[in-house]
This record gives sequence, structure tokens and C-alpha cells, in this order.
Amino acid sequence: MRLIIFCSLIFFTSLNYADYSVDYGDGNNTTIVAQPWTSGSHPQIASHQYTSDGIYTVTITADVDCDNDGIADIGKLTDTLQVIVGNVKQQWDYGDGQRTTSSTDPCSQALTAQPHQYSTAGTYTVTYTAIDTSGQITTDTIEVTVTGGAGGSSDTPATNFNCVENGIDGISGNLYTKTTAQSFSFDIVALKDASTIETNFASGTDHTVTVELVDASSGICSTYPSFSSQNLLFTSADSGTKASTAISSSTAYNKVKCRITDTTDSPSVIGCSTDSFAIRPTNLTLSSTDLINTISPTESLTPTTKAGTTFNLTATASIGYAGTPSIDNTIIQTHSGAVATGSIAESFDPAISATGSASGSFSYPEVGWFRFPVQGVFDDSYTELAQDEQNGDCIINSANQNDNFSDTPNADGKIGCKFGNKVISNYFGRFTPDHFEITATQDGSFSDACSGFSYSGQFVSYATNPNLTITAYNAIGGITQNYRQSYAKLDPLTDFNVSAPTTDSSQLGVDTTNKVNLVWTSGTSSLIDNLDGSLTFSFGNDSFKYLHEANSLIAPFPAAVDLIFTAITDSDGITSQGLPQTLQPSGTSIRFGRLNIDNAHGSELLPLAVPIYTEYYNGTFFIAATDDSCTIINLAQLRFNGAVTPSLGATTVSAGLNFTAPGTGNTGYIDITTDLFISSFPWLAFDWDGDGNHDNSPSARASFGLYKGNTKQIYFREIY
Repeated sequence: MRLIIFCSLIFFTSLNYADYSVDYGDGNNTTIVAQPWTSGSHPQIASHQYTSDGIYTVTITADVDCDNDGIADIGKLTDTLQVIVGNVKQQWDYGDGQRTTSSTDPCSQALTAQPHQYSTAGTYTVTYTAIDTSGQITTDTIEVTVTGGAGGSSDTPATNFNCVENGIDGISGNLYTKTTAQSFSFDIVALKDASTIETNFASGTDHTVTVELVDASSGICSTYPSFSSQNLLFTSADSGTKASTAISSSTAYNKVKCRITDTTDSPSVIGCSTDSFAIRPTNLTLSSTDLINTISPTESLTPTTKAGTTFNLTATASIGYAGTPSIDNTIIQTHSGAVATGSIAESFDPAISATGSASGSFSYPEVGWFRFPVQGVFDDSYTELAQDEQNGDCIINSANQNDNFSDTPNADGKIGCKFGNKVISNYFGRFTPDHFEITATQDGSFSDACSGFSYSGQFVSYATNPNLTITAYNAIGGITQNYRQSYAKLDPLTDFNVSAPTTDSSQLGVDTTNKVNLVWTSGTSSLIDNLDGSLTFSFGNDSFKYLHEANSLIAPFPAAVDLIFTAITDSDGITSQGLPQTLQPSGTSIRFGRLNIDNAHGSELLPLAVPIYTEYYNGTFFIAATDDSCTIINLAQLRFNGAVTPSLGATTVSAGLNFTAPGTGNTGYIDITTDLFISSFPWLAFDWDGDGNHDNSPSARASFGLYKGNTKQIYFREIY
């Protein structure tokens, strides 16, 4: 090509290799031997200083060697041009859409002419226009043919590169989410500009480019760390688009781009894909160092963890994974027989990329075991940094949840955005209650051993059995409803400690210091599973006997006994709060009673009645227990020393004994003893002998025909 500058000085240069001879039209000429032109260097310049203004015809002859192989590629070129010496405005139109314009006074400009480089081989018409100070316009044209050369000006480089999925639009196409178990490929696209594929890329020479996968989570294209690399050869036949070879990564990355480096031309071209994508894990495996796990959960496996307290869980994916898994509490599964499924509280911390493991502290509110079904622990946000979800580069909103978790590309080449555990986990546990609480009580009541009352010394039982309800709670105050059936570990015979009562709860005895003593004989208690996390403990057929002793010789009083629970602990060591807890059955009136029988005297000609009856102490003296309908007597329980046997007025004691008249001349007496009766009714014994022990039975004498004597005696003594 040729270049003209108007001034008193003219120079000539070229972008390719050439030998020049110039005849300046004023009798002077110059010869220049070609030198290789490189980027950043100035071309060789032929210059001549005119001594006066005017128009000169300049003849130029050039031998052009474009590829510098010593052989002229075009041959000798000869041309002439007119030179106007003076102030002008000049313009170059290079025929490729590019133009340059000089100042109106080129004489004031330094001689720093720059070359014009064509980016594509071809033939171009270069038009030169000059306007002098008088307005005269001079125009000239020349055709320039640019041929190819390795990395040279006739090659067609790319201005940038892009990467897209195989077979889709190289400008607007995206890169789709991949997995760490997936082998994949994509198209590398040479760009002419941001919206045009350079289909002539490598038309002048083949280009070997480096294709890298880079971690684009931070930084810029040139500094992204590379984790996968391959070389790819482009030829003109590829028309600027070529598929990579197979790529895979067992390490997870949440934002990946492809980077293309082409060093064929100078300067090198480095470009990154406009779209990014994630390489996600395919699975999460679950473990815990605090909990045991098993495929066969039972109610007895140890060690145990209290419900509502913290434990760790770890979800492990692929190395490189730094996401945060979530738990789907809506699908958590529990052991067989459970009626409640608790929600696992708290969340995972972000995973450590070096291990791909995410851990966290959690709590579970129920008793027993839980496990994670498939996708029970999942990550649905790992692909967000690469904007795969937003760009539709993975499946996220399919009505078929399996598609959202799929690792297999669909017809469009897309996989699910989500991933989670692929198999049902083992059961984790075993969880126990944190503690028990007493949530309901019933004191119970005593039944009457007799008719409306009970004698001290009689056994008293319950009319209504005392009971209390124990409810299992977790550490955060919720009821553990799964504490039921075999997972309810309380035993009514061994796990409820009750202090044996030995006295009435408040009644003082004769000494006004000590409470009235009693004896408790416990029956077999029972425990009812309410199937809602609570159990009701009931006392069995217990019996109570207030002791028939000297300190009990007081007025009738209502019975009240304290049944004090001091400990409630199941076989897992779970204890109850709110202890001690007292139940106080009450209800019957306790009397100090005795049997009494009077002496009797009468004629041998008449029947004789002998009173026999029960009494109770009213606080001052004994009075007849006329309401006693429960003390039954029969003659076999009495002893007589005579041959005469009386009859009973009725079976109750208060009816008395009746003797028939023995007849004329049959005088004497009959002694009556009640030892056998008292052995059956010890609560009616009395301290008849005054030794302080109420263990004597009463006796009496019935006499016939013997002089009784005057009832008003100063002194009376009977000698037998």
C-alpha cells in the first residue's frame, strides 16, 4: 500500500515486506531495502525534502515479499502519484470500513506515520483524498491485496471466545449444571465481536487453543484458578466452533467457567465463557458421633440421648462442596409404633470444601428413633451462585420431584438443580425423655371396715385407689408422645419409690406428742399406658391397720395417711421432677373399741339374759357402739363351764346371751369366757388386766338362785 503526506517533506512506507525505489519528480530518487515489520515497530520510511511548493509526479517501484521467504509474492509494482506540496487536509479510506484524517497543517506534525493492519485476507480499494488551501480536491485510489501468513496480518484471529452447550447458539447459549459423576463436553466458539461468531477463525493458519475449567467463584477471568485443562486444534474447516473433548471433575464447584487461551497471534487472546455453571455432588451421606445408628431399632439399644438436647449430624458430599444442606422435616420417618414424628431443630453449618462435609448441632423432640428417607437431607441452593436456577440451566420446578433431583440429563441435556441422600438412612437414636412430670393426682379414699367407721386394729382398704399420672417431657418442655408401649420404660413394681407410712398423717395419740401408729401392707400396684406420653400409676389392694394400743385410746378421728413418692426413675435413668409428691387417702372414722360382757343374776325359776356388746371410747369414757352392725358372734366362739348352753338373741353381739331357767333346786353359776372370739376380733380386746397392753378378752358369770344381797352394802366380799 502507499501513504502520502503533503508538506515540503514527503515519505513512503508499507505494512508488508518490500524493496522500494522512489523517483520524486524533481530529479532526486531513493532506494529502500525491506525490513520485517513487527507489532509496535515503525515501518521503513523513504523521505524527500522539496525546496519549493508545487505539484510533482512521483514514480514508485516495489518488489513485495509478504511472507518474507525471499521470493516476491506479487512481482514488481510500479505506480505514479501526484504530490501537492503545501498546507492540505487529507483523508485515507482503507476499504475495510476504517478511515484516518490528518490535520490541516501536516508540516507541524512529527513524521510518525503508523501502519494500517487488515484483519482479514482479501483485496481492498484504498481511496486517498486531499484538499489544498484553495479548495482544490485531489483524489486517488489503489487496490491492495492481503494474503495469509502464520500469525501474520493475513490470519483471522478471534477477538474473544465463548463456551456453550454442544449444538446450541454460540452467542446466546448457556452452560448447564453438571455433576461430579458426569462426563461432559461443550462447544468452544471464536468470536468476531460480542454478537458475531468469527466463522473465518483460523482461515490463515491453524490455532491450538488451551481450554480450561476455572473456579469463577471469585476473581477475574485471567486470575481464576484452573482445575482442568486440554488443548484443542482449530482449523478453518471448524468455522469458529469446535467441541471440546470429554471433561469430568470429581470435585464439586459452585461456579465454573471455561477459559480459552489462544497464543497463536500476538498479542494472545484470553476469554472466559459469558455463562457459568455448577458442578454439584450427587449424594449426601449422613452420620453422627453423638447418636447410634442402626437398621433395626429397638427400645433397648444404648447409649441413649435425651429428647430435646443437642447432638451432631454430618452430611458429607464430594470434596469441594461448600454448600449448606437442609432437612426436609415433612418426610422424616420414625420407628414402628410411634404416634408422633418430631421436627429436627436447628440447621447445618456450611460445608468445609476440603472434606465436603457439613455439620451442625440439632435436637429432636421425640422418644425413639428417626431416619431420613431419600432426599430427606438435601441442597437446593448450591447452583444459585452460578445462576443456573435463575437461567434455567438445571431443573428446579418440575411437578415430578424426582426430576428436580435427577443426575441424568433429560432430552434438553439438563439435570436437576437439587441433590440429597440417595438411599434411606439408618435410624438415629435412641432418644429418651429428658424428665417426667406429675401432671395429675387422685388422693383416693378409705372404705369403712365396719358400718360407717373402722376400729383401730381393723384392716382398712381403699374405696378409691390413689393414683398419679406421670408424663414424659423433652428438654424443651414438650410432651414426648412416643413414650408408650415398649418405649415406656417405667415399671410400677420397681420404679416408684414410696415411703412406707407408719403413722396417721396428723392425729396425735394419748400422749399428745406422737402420732397414732399404723401398719401399711402394700398390694400390687399397676401402671396404665395412656398411649399419649403419659402413664397412670395406681396403688393396688393395700391395707392399713391403725394399731390397737395404749396411745390409740383417743376419741374417734378421720383417717388420713401420707403416701409419699420420693423417687420415680425408669430403667433408662429418667427421673421425675416435682418430688417428693404426697397422696393422702382419707375418709373412714377410726374408733378405739372393745368387747364387753356383764355379770348376770336371777332366779333358777326364770330365764336369765347376759348382756354382751361392743363399746368405743368417746374421748372420756366408753359408750355402747349401738351402730356396730359388723361384729358377728356365734356360740362356738364362747366358752361356758356349765352344762347349760345359752342361746343368742341374734348374730350381732348387741343382742346378748339368753339362758333358760334351770328349774327348782338348780342353783349355781356359769362362767363365760370370750378368748376364741377375741382371737378373731383382736381390735375388740382391752387392757382388762391393767398391764398396759390391750390384749385381754372379757369374761362374766351368770348365777341362778343364789342370794344376790342388798345392793346397798357397806362392805361386800364374795369368797368362792
